[in-house]
Amino acid sequence: MDPVIIQIIGLAAMLANLLSFQAKAPRAILLWQLCMSVLFGVHYYLLGAYTACLLNVVATTRNALFSQAGRRRFAASPLWVPVFIAAALGVYALSFIVFDKEWSPRSALIELLPVAGLAVQTVAFRMRSAQRMRLANAVSVPFWASYNACYRSIGGLLSDAAMAVSILVGYLRYRKKEKAAETESPAPDEHNRKEENP
Repeated sequence: MDPVIIQIIGLAAMLANLLSFQAKAPRAILLWQLCMSVLFGVHYYLLGAYTACLLNVVATTRNALFSQAGRRRFAASPLWVPVFIAAALGVYALSFIVFDKEWSPRSALIELLPVAGLAVQTVAFRMRSAQRMRLANAVSVPFWASYNACYRSIGGLLSDAAMAVSILVGYLRYRKKEKAAETESPAPDEHNRKEENP
Protein backbone atom coordinates (compact mmCIF):
# COMPACT_ATOMS: atom_id res chain seq x y z
CA MET A 1 0.00 0.00 0.00
CA ASP A 2 1.02 3.59 -0.64
CA PRO A 3 3.09 4.88 2.33
CA VAL A 4 1.18 8.19 2.20
CA ILE A 5 -2.16 6.40 2.73
CA ILE A 6 -0.66 4.44 5.65
CA GLN A 7 0.44 7.71 7.28
CA ILE A 8 -3.00 9.27 6.61
CA ILE A 9 -4.62 6.36 8.51
CA GLY A 10 -2.21 7.04 11.40
CA LEU A 11 -3.07 10.74 11.33
CA ALA A 12 -6.79 9.88 11.37
CA ALA A 13 -6.13 7.71 14.45
CA MET A 14 -4.29 10.60 16.09
CA LEU A 15 -7.25 12.90 15.30
CA ALA A 16 -9.66 10.40 16.91
CA ASN A 17 -7.41 10.40 19.98
CA LEU A 18 -7.51 14.21 20.17
CA LEU A 19 -11.30 14.21 19.77
CA SER A 20 -11.56 11.75 22.67
CA PHE A 21 -9.68 14.30 24.83
CA GLN A 22 -12.34 16.92 23.97
CA ALA A 23 -15.40 14.71 24.42
CA LYS A 24 -17.35 15.15 27.67
CA ALA A 25 -19.76 12.21 27.69
CA PRO A 26 -18.20 8.85 28.72
CA ARG A 27 -19.91 7.12 25.77
CA ALA A 28 -18.40 9.60 23.30
CA ILE A 29 -14.93 9.17 24.85
CA LEU A 30 -15.17 5.38 24.55
CA LEU A 31 -16.40 5.58 20.94
CA TRP A 32 -13.54 7.88 19.89
CA GLN A 33 -11.04 5.68 21.75
CA LEU A 34 -12.43 2.61 20.00
CA CYS A 35 -12.18 4.39 16.65
CA MET A 36 -8.59 5.37 17.48
CA SER A 37 -7.67 1.78 18.41
CA VAL A 38 -9.10 0.36 15.18
CA LEU A 39 -7.36 2.97 13.01
CA PHE A 40 -4.04 2.59 14.83
CA GLY A 41 -4.38 -1.19 14.59
CA VAL A 42 -4.74 -0.97 10.79
CA HIS A 43 -1.97 1.67 10.60
CA TYR A 44 0.51 -0.45 12.59
CA TYR A 45 -0.38 -3.61 10.66
CA LEU A 46 0.33 -1.87 7.34
CA LEU A 47 3.65 -0.58 8.73
CA GLY A 48 4.61 -4.13 9.75
CA ALA A 49 4.50 -3.10 13.42
CA TYR A 50 2.60 -6.23 14.45
CA THR A 51 3.32 -5.94 18.18
CA ALA A 52 1.67 -2.51 18.36
CA CYS A 53 -1.20 -3.72 16.15
CA LEU A 54 -2.06 -6.57 18.54
CA LEU A 55 -1.43 -4.43 21.63
CA ASN A 56 -4.21 -2.12 20.42
CA VAL A 57 -6.61 -5.06 20.81
CA VAL A 58 -5.29 -5.69 24.35
CA ALA A 59 -5.52 -1.97 25.21
CA THR A 60 -9.08 -1.69 23.88
CA THR A 61 -10.17 -4.70 25.95
CA ARG A 62 -8.40 -3.31 29.03
CA ASN A 63 -9.94 0.16 28.65
CA ALA A 64 -13.44 -1.27 28.18
CA LEU A 65 -13.02 -3.43 31.29
CA PHE A 66 -11.42 -0.72 33.46
CA SER A 67 -14.20 1.72 32.53
CA GLN A 68 -16.62 -0.64 34.31
CA ALA A 69 -14.57 -0.77 37.55
CA GLY A 70 -16.98 1.54 39.40
CA ARG A 71 -20.06 -0.44 38.34
CA ARG A 72 -19.02 -4.06 38.19
CA ARG A 73 -17.18 -5.79 41.00
CA PHE A 74 -15.20 -8.20 38.79
CA ALA A 75 -13.83 -5.26 36.73
CA ALA A 76 -12.35 -3.68 39.89
CA SER A 77 -10.20 -6.74 40.70
CA PRO A 78 -6.46 -5.95 41.04
CA LEU A 79 -5.76 -9.28 39.30
CA TRP A 80 -6.52 -7.68 35.93
CA VAL A 81 -3.20 -5.79 36.03
CA PRO A 82 -1.00 -8.93 35.81
CA VAL A 83 -3.49 -10.49 33.34
CA PHE A 84 -3.12 -7.62 30.87
CA ILE A 85 0.65 -7.43 31.35
CA ALA A 86 0.84 -11.19 30.67
CA ALA A 87 -1.32 -10.65 27.55
CA ALA A 88 1.13 -7.96 26.38
CA LEU A 89 4.04 -10.37 26.86
CA GLY A 90 2.07 -12.98 24.92
CA VAL A 91 1.66 -10.49 22.07
CA TYR A 92 5.43 -9.91 22.14
CA ALA A 93 6.03 -13.63 21.63
CA LEU A 94 3.34 -13.87 18.91
CA SER A 95 4.96 -11.13 16.85
CA PHE A 96 8.01 -13.40 16.38
CA ILE A 97 6.21 -16.77 16.23
CA VAL A 98 3.04 -16.06 14.21
CA PHE A 99 4.08 -13.05 12.12
CA ASP A 100 7.59 -14.40 11.45
CA LYS A 101 9.24 -11.22 12.66
CA GLU A 102 12.97 -11.76 12.28
CA TRP A 103 14.58 -12.05 15.71
CA SER A 104 17.71 -10.08 16.50
CA PRO A 105 18.83 -8.25 19.65
CA ARG A 106 17.76 -4.96 18.01
CA SER A 107 14.30 -6.17 16.93
CA ALA A 108 13.78 -7.88 20.29
CA LEU A 109 14.41 -4.57 22.05
CA ILE A 110 12.28 -2.52 19.64
CA GLU A 111 9.29 -4.89 19.96
CA LEU A 112 9.62 -4.76 23.74
CA LEU A 113 9.12 -0.96 23.81
CA PRO A 114 5.32 -0.89 23.33
CA VAL A 115 4.94 -3.85 25.70
CA ALA A 116 6.69 -1.80 28.40
CA GLY A 117 4.52 1.20 27.49
CA LEU A 118 1.31 -0.81 27.82
CA ALA A 119 2.47 -2.36 31.11
CA VAL A 120 3.15 1.10 32.60
CA GLN A 121 -0.23 2.41 31.38
CA THR A 122 -2.03 -0.61 32.84
CA VAL A 123 -0.52 0.03 36.28
CA ALA A 124 -1.22 3.78 35.93
CA PHE A 125 -4.91 3.24 35.12
CA ARG A 126 -5.36 1.38 38.41
CA MET A 127 -4.02 4.21 40.57
CA ARG A 128 -6.63 6.02 42.67
CA SER A 129 -4.96 9.44 42.61
CA ALA A 130 -5.52 11.25 39.29
CA GLN A 131 -2.21 13.07 39.77
CA ARG A 132 -0.23 9.86 40.26
CA MET A 133 -2.06 8.35 37.30
CA ARG A 134 -0.97 11.24 35.08
CA LEU A 135 2.65 11.04 36.21
CA ALA A 136 2.79 7.25 35.82
CA ASN A 137 1.15 7.50 32.39
CA ALA A 138 3.80 10.03 31.36
CA VAL A 139 6.42 7.31 31.86
CA SER A 140 4.79 5.28 29.05
CA VAL A 141 5.20 8.06 26.46
CA PRO A 142 8.97 7.60 25.80
CA PHE A 143 8.45 3.85 25.18
CA TRP A 144 5.72 4.43 22.62
CA ALA A 145 7.47 7.43 21.05
CA SER A 146 10.69 5.42 20.56
CA TYR A 147 8.73 2.59 18.95
CA ASN A 148 6.83 5.00 16.68
CA ALA A 149 10.11 6.64 15.66
CA CYS A 150 11.59 3.23 14.75
CA TYR A 151 8.58 2.46 12.51
CA ARG A 152 8.30 6.04 11.22
CA SER A 153 4.71 6.43 12.40
CA ILE A 154 3.94 10.14 12.09
CA GLY A 155 0.45 9.75 13.55
CA GLY A 156 1.86 7.73 16.45
CA LEU A 157 4.52 10.34 17.22
CA LEU A 158 2.02 13.21 17.06
CA SER A 159 -0.35 11.27 19.29
CA ASP A 160 2.48 10.71 21.80
CA ALA A 161 3.29 14.43 21.72
CA ALA A 162 -0.38 15.31 22.30
CA MET A 163 -0.55 12.88 25.21
CA ALA A 164 2.62 14.33 26.78
CA VAL A 165 1.23 17.89 26.48
CA SER A 166 -2.14 16.79 27.89
CA ILE A 167 -0.47 15.11 30.88
CA LEU A 168 1.71 18.18 31.50
CA VAL A 169 -1.25 20.58 31.31
CA GLY A 170 -3.28 18.36 33.65
CA TYR A 171 -0.38 18.22 36.11
CA LEU A 172 0.15 22.00 36.06
CA ARG A 173 -3.59 22.67 36.52
CA TYR A 174 -3.66 20.33 39.50
CA ARG A 175 -0.62 22.02 41.08
CA LYS A 176 -2.22 25.45 40.53
CA LYS A 177 -5.45 24.35 42.24
CA GLU A 178 -3.47 22.78 45.06
CA LYS A 179 -1.51 26.01 45.68
CA ALA A 180 -4.72 28.08 45.51
CA ALA A 181 -6.33 25.81 48.12
CA GLU A 182 -3.28 26.18 50.40
CA THR A 183 -3.36 30.00 50.25
CA GLU A 184 -7.16 30.15 50.84
CA SER A 185 -7.06 28.07 54.03
CA PRO A 186 -4.63 29.32 56.70
CA ALA A 187 -2.11 26.94 58.24
CA PRO A 188 -3.27 25.35 61.56
CA ASP A 189 -0.67 27.30 63.61
CA GLU A 190 -1.74 30.64 62.15
CA HIS A 191 -5.42 29.87 62.79
CA ASN A 192 -4.69 29.01 66.44
CA ARG A 193 -2.69 32.22 66.93
CA LYS A 194 -5.61 34.28 65.60
CA GLU A 195 -7.99 32.62 68.07
CA GLU A 196 -5.61 33.18 70.99
CA ASN A 197 -4.88 36.83 70.07
CA PRO A 198 -8.05 38.36 68.63
